[in-house]
Amino acid sequence: MRSPQATRLQQLLVGPDVLVTSAEPGLLEVAGLSEQQIGDAAAEHGIALHKLTPLEASLEQAFMELTREELKFEASKSPSQREAVA
Repeated sequence: MRSPQATRLQQLLVGPDVLVTSAEPGLLEVAGLSEQQIGDAAAEHGIALHKLTPLEASLEQAFMELTREELKFEASKSPSQREAVA
């Protein structure tokens, strides 16, 4: 989402099971809240939202996220170790 008050909104949204990241000033990515919850929190505190776009991971992205650690572990093995397991 985009907001001229992104820093303030980020402070309001962070909490248990909520992850808020910022790749650039004024831009936030929020995981753990719906767009309705984000919009309501912004409205309650008088924060303008310029863009609120829900992002949904593709099935491939979800699989890669779930298996990332296993892939890192597998890549750290030598070729002979990988063959022994397979």
